[in-house]
Amino acid sequence: MVTIHVLENGVVRQAERVEPAWLGPSATVTVWVDLAQPTDAELALLVDPFAFHPLSVDDARSAVQFPKIEQYPGYLYVILHDLQMGADKQHLATRDVDFFVGHSYLVTVHDGSSVALSQTRNACSRYDRLMADGPVGLLHRIVDAIVDHYRPVMDDLETRIDQMEEEAYGGRESLVRRVIRLRHQLNAVRQSANNHNRPLSLAARTARHERASTCHGVTARGSARTFQTRTVQ
Repeated sequence: MVTIHVLENGVVRQAERVEPAWLGPSATVTVWVDLAQPTDAELALLVDPFAFHPLSVDDARSAVQFPKIEQYPGYLYVILHDLQMGADKQHLATRDVDFFVGHSYLVTVHDGSSVALSQTRNACSRYDRLMADGPVGLLHRIVDAIVDHYRPVMDDLETRIDQMEEEAYGGRESLVRRVIRLRHQLNAVRQSANNHNRPLSLAARTARHERASTCHGVTARGSARTFQTRTVQ
């Protein structure tokens, strides 16, 4: 599914297509193109009209990548991980979220399961101010939403582990395997959170030198520091 939000003259509206004029260096609008569980035809937007580098397009097509940031002519390519906890709360997975950040646009690519992206997308339809800080400011808001979902998951895992350890002292069976599985999941969450630190720190530094983020470098750096502080605790 493709959702396009455009901020023009202080007002956010949804559009049916991306106008090439929105992507040029003289563009005065802010565009967010969100590709949720995109088809091959929808992923073609990354080639036309955006003309992203083939390597970054291939990475965006891949379902599993490590968090990273790469600089290409005219844009930054960032991969972060969002969390997905199964409805039974027994299975935990990380999901790639790909970001293309340019002078006037933000493009996000994900499998459609991200609550953070869904919440931000719905909020942008209601509040014009959410896109008022440009593409980097919008990236900051999405990263904030992703971070907000890490702490409750970690707290829940730790609580369940504590409960099972208490049960173990009562002599109940089959707890060792359950504790080991939850410990593994908790460590996976911590590792995923830590993996974001370097890409976000690099993004903050690189943003200062990108025309797209001249006015938002402080916001980007703040996002990196916030993520590091909140996930390491």
